[in-house]
Amino acid sequence: MDFPRWVFTSPGPLECNGGTYAQELVKSKEEYDAALEADFKGTLPEALKAKVKEKEKPESGEKAESESQGVVVKRGRKPKNA
Repeated sequence: MDFPRWVFTSPGPLECNGGTYAQELVKSKEEYDAALEADFKGTLPEALKAKVKEKEKPESGEKAESESQGVVVKRGRKPKNA
């Protein structure tokens, strides 16, 4: 395994493939192992998939995270008449 390398977690401030994520650069095997212990993943798809699994299983009586936050993200340009 080569270093430095990126590790990923979700959610985060960055967007990709319908999800959000954060990334961190690790510079050694020790940092990489510590990041994995802190729920980071070695690839972005793994991080997004782990978040989807977590979101699909709300605890009894609680809404899924996306429902409770009510966050709307709009993309694209503002209308010309705005």
